[in-house]
Amino acid sequence: MLSIPDALKPEVEGTLPWIACLFPMALVSGSAIGALGSRERFLTANLFQMFSMILSQVAPVIMAVFVSPSLRVVIPTVAIAQGLSIAIQLAYIYRLEGPISLKAFDRAEARKLLGYGGWVTVSSLISPLLVSADQFLIGSLIGVAGVAHYAVPMNLVVRTQTFSAALARTFFPRMSVLSRDGALELGARALQSVGYGYAAICAPAIVISPVFFRYWIGPDFALIAAPVAQILFIGAWINGLAFVSFTLIQGQGRPDLTGKLHFAEILPFLGILWLLTSTLGLNGAEIAWSLRSAVDAFAMFWAAGMSRRVIIAAIARPAALLFASEAVSQFVGMNLILALAVAALVGLAAVWMAYTYCDDWRLFAIGQL
Repeated sequence: MLSIPDALKPEVEGTLPWIACLFPMALVSGSAIGALGSRERFLTANLFQMFSMILSQVAPVIMAVFVSPSLRVVIPTVAIAQGLSIAIQLAYIYRLEGPISLKAFDRAEARKLLGYGGWVTVSSLISPLLVSADQFLIGSLIGVAGVAHYAVPMNLVVRTQTFSAALARTFFPRMSVLSRDGALELGARALQSVGYGYAAICAPAIVISPVFFRYWIGPDFALIAAPVAQILFIGAWINGLAFVSFTLIQGQGRPDLTGKLHFAEILPFLGILWLLTSTLGLNGAEIAWSLRSAVDAFAMFWAAGMSRRVIIAAIARPAALLFASEAVSQFVGMNLILALAVAALVGLAAVWMAYTYCDDWRLFAIGQL
């Protein structure tokens, strides 16, 4: 499906078995982190995830420098690093949850969990497809070079969603035991704190993206990748808001709603993605992804039962700041001093808005801790 040069095919194909090994390891790791989250041991879970992330990033770089930068060396190193991290996680979980006995197995509880987990699995399978389908389509329509210009800013943007995901993960155990009214009230506070708190990250990032890519990779790459990142940051911010309503819905025992909504998005998104990418190139792909994020977020707000007043209070001012940052960035360009100054002003404006208009902006900071 991808337009891979013949010279690279042997190297790429040789890494696919190692990449396949990462999938079951991710499932096991997710179960371990979930066990910690259910006991609200978020600090321990974060330490494990930080260790895993650092090891899987640093080890391949060391091997690339001292052995070979070939994918045949780098990708197996990533898989081995992940395996080591998971072994440490499982040892700790056994100490926390053990001794584990098959006699404790409860069929009724298992059926309940499988029914709930079945719909969670639907969302978990479809979400990566919705996130990565654009890169597959770009590879087919534009080529591998186009994937690099899109995937690098996309990966950078998606990493910032850790802030929204952290807050959502923190509140999931609480939302699962609260009444519907209590969960909605907590969800409204969380939505507002994410709206302002995440905007304080995305707005300065929009301004500084051209300078960042220029000094990180090069001016030629920045000319193509920076505009992609700027639009994606807006889409990521909208998508970050959906984390709250997504968590509220699942915490209240209705994962079927999120699964059905994600399933309904597949074909329309793929159709719009193909149409915009084939006509507008990378710009079309970024617009399609951001548009899907917006539709998904508002669908989740509706399914969660959030009021229009709560939604407007959470998104109106931060959205205005993000679009203003996008407009200002066109005049800033790749001027380092000017970009840093404007990004600082935009960040301060976001913090002031959060302090002035957000009822409980501290929730965002608490969620990160």
